[in-house]
Amino acid sequence: MWVRIARFEGVNPDSHDPRAELIRSQLRDGAGRAGAIEVPPAKRVMMLADRESGRWAGVQFADTEDDIRRFDEFLHRQTPPPGSGTQSSVEIYEVLLDEELT
Repeated sequence: MWVRIARFEGVNPDSHDPRAELIRSQLRDGAGRAGAIEVPPAKRVMMLADRESGRWAGVQFADTEDDIRRFDEFLHRQTPPPGSGTQSSVEIYEVLLDEELT
């Protein structure tokens, strides 16, 4: 399993919820519609927000390094919506431990 973490700063706090809804609809609805964005394979996508500081992070998981790098290339080709802030970092890691504790 591989993960990509992208961090953004200077985000308009009012844009967090609309951005999350846009991403959700692209991921859920896009695959079956004509002319929709074709999203590379991913196992899980998360969006984390710090509304007070105007920061957010996008986290994507994929089965293989090739898949996560394809997802990275896909996201770099996208045009961010207004209020998205500035991307401060992108990192790709191999997941060595993923345990759900009860």
